[in-house]
Amino acid sequence: THALPNKRWLDCYVLIGVNHKKSEQFQEALECYLKAQQICIEFNLHGHKGIIYHNLGSLYSTTEKTEEAIHYFNKSIEYKTDKQSKLISVLNLVVEYSKMNNKSLVSVWCDKGNALLLQLNDENLTSYYHHLKFY
Repeated sequence: THALPNKRWLDCYVLIGVNHKKSEQFQEALECYLKAQQICIEFNLHGHKGIIYHNLGSLYSTTEKTEEAIHYFNKSIEYKTDKQSKLISVLNLVVEYSKMNNKSLVSVWCDKGNALLLQLNDENLTSYYHHLKFY
């Protein structure tokens, strides 16, 4: 099937985008994430949109575009099925709303994060509990 090679292309673009972001080549990172998004749409790989949206959110967070970051972290949560992966995006939303000093939404997302932690019941995720408790 064509899905596996296309998924590999998608993964490559995401990984290259992450590396560009770490190297502070933000425009190049954006282009890679958008290319990965295009592959998702073109080849019906919708199950991978969550990771692309998360990385877009992370890129916008790094470049201090909080509103865009929030938009993409929310979209990421919509598409993710793995609860632990959702938890990562939830914690990022807590951070973004904290940057805006929006205490009510920080509280809402901390509650959602704690609910996910209870469902996961994994001692390896204790650091998430402490991060959420801190906020």
